[in-house]
Amino acid sequence: MAGTTADRPIDIDISSNDYSSVLRSSSEWFESLDNAHSLRISVSSVAALTGYHEFAAKDFSSKFLHLLYQDAWDQQRVDCAAVGIHLVDEKEEIEKLVKNASPARRKMKTAIIETKMGKVSSKKDMSKVLEESTKSLEDAVVQGKMTKNEARLVKDYTTSEVYKSFGITWEDVALDEYERRYRCTVHSRNENFKLWKFYEEEGEGGRGRWDEVVEAGRRRRSDNDATNDNANNGDDNTTSTTTITTTTTNTTTTTKTTRSTNPLFYLIGIADGIKDEMFINPDKKDLEDEFDDGLDFKPVIIECKHRMTRYSQRFYEVIQVVIYMLMHGADEGDLVEVLRGELEEGTEEEEEKNNTETKTIVEEKPPTNININVTRMKLRDHAIDHEYNLRNSIVPRLYDAARAVFRTRGDAHLRYRLLMAIAGEDCQAQQDFFEEVGLGDWIGEVGLLNVSERMSTDHTSRRKTEAEKLHQEGTIVDNGKKKKKRRQQT
Repeated sequence: MAGTTADRPIDIDISSNDYSSVLRSSSEWFESLDNAHSLRISVSSVAALTGYHEFAAKDFSSKFLHLLYQDAWDQQRVDCAAVGIHLVDEKEEIEKLVKNASPARRKMKTAIIETKMGKVSSKKDMSKVLEESTKSLEDAVVQGKMTKNEARLVKDYTTSEVYKSFGITWEDVALDEYERRYRCTVHSRNENFKLWKFYEEEGEGGRGRWDEVVEAGRRRRSDNDATNDNANNGDDNTTSTTTITTTTTNTTTTTKTTRSTNPLFYLIGIADGIKDEMFINPDKKDLEDEFDDGLDFKPVIIECKHRMTRYSQRFYEVIQVVIYMLMHGADEGDLVEVLRGELEEGTEEEEEKNNTETKTIVEEKPPTNININVTRMKLRDHAIDHEYNLRNSIVPRLYDAARAVFRTRGDAHLRYRLLMAIAGEDCQAQQDFFEEVGLGDWIGEVGLLNVSERMSTDHTSRRKTEAEKLHQEGTIVDNGKKKKKRRQQT
């Protein structure tokens, strides 16, 4: 019987030279595409790269471009120069835009820095700093120091940085609140770096052993599971070429693979935290011992997401949690949604908050009220089989995207087309490109064309509203001139 041969997860110190073996120089994969450079895909980017992120249609092309030139930024400059595109750094470009507008520059930096320092602790505070930054940008436009489009770019950048910094700054406090409410300990907070290898199947036209990879990812890290998995996860009809490796900090053990070639891509990421939850394990209980209740511990993934207005579970976040569950050998995970609001002085809530484990932090920050909503997810839920969905819908698209990247790397004309389409913000050209490189089966679900249609749709809706208003007022438009139309009295 032929079975899967996936090694136990290996611990690697990411600060040592062991992790550097994952990286490849730009010249290697452009000069020798046969010795493929393995793509590194962030877990948080999986939904956007596979068309399951409802808010990231505009980011799909940029994420694909990032993978295309991963570890080869010099080659990107060469390709851009070949088609007459000037490559600029986003932060440098933003600095140039606000250079001549001192108030706007000051407000932008103030908003970002104060958020990183924890001075922005509620939605009200965030709205205030963003409104001040936006007002300064509007003044700069009126004064002729920047265009409306430039102001929009600066505003989008500032908003993105503030939202991102807000979540990072207050993440530990949110986890502390989770511990307090559920009487548990959340360990491994942003500590366990996981790296998951996905190999291409040998032979032409293979889709890769993604089914075996996903199955291997569910195995626990205990000695018993490591001993039994090779026998239990067999496949009578196939011979495996898959190896899974996950990495955490604190050790320097290396791993070996079952094939000489590099993985097609890696998934990399760090979960916000893990808790050990007690449960009754019938397989562990000793029936001959009346005092053995069969209690055991299982890992539960904790992932925090901050909300500004209301709780709203998002599918792309569910995908992220499910992948972390597979990486850590967990069957369950908690998606923790966090809402922050200000407290009134002297309330009982504030006094209770100051008596928690986060007392020191709370005393240093403005009084806030943290509300959390926890959604428990299981790999094989009775309503939604998350593992099945990952296996049959998401991972195959990751393989498609990775193969499209390597195909584009080997064709300079394809790279030039993509660069020109992105630089010109031509969504139709981008759509045509992705269909040509093999993503035609599902690229339409990403919504690239909706990005370009949004402006025209807004314009059409506005004209329709104007027309309805004119009709109600008894006014018609004829060759650009307004004429009054008498209504017939009934």
